[in-house]
Amino acid sequence: MDRRDLDAATQSYENAAQVVRGGRSVIVFVEGTRSRDGSLLEFKKGAFVLVGTPIPTNGLTYDDRDALLARARGWFEEQQAGVDAVGSQA
Repeated sequence: MDRRDLDAATQSYENAAQVVRGGRSVIVFVEGTRSRDGSLLEFKKGAFVLVGTPIPTNGLTYDDRDALLARARGWFEEQQAGVDAVGSQA
């Protein structure tokens, strides 16, 4: 996806949404890239257009995307902390 081309990026998410509605799973890397050291980077907002379960979005509006982003990031941070804890015990 070319994030510099807003129309192309929007179309990519539209296509992915159709695939999800068709029952297929889609992986979205919400950071848009990888970090060199494995730490979490800033999340991109576009991916949250496709957010589904287990994070409920009922009643949320476009204006709630920052709160949703923060909630999802918190979930990822918790998961990373769990992985890091297991790794430090090895």
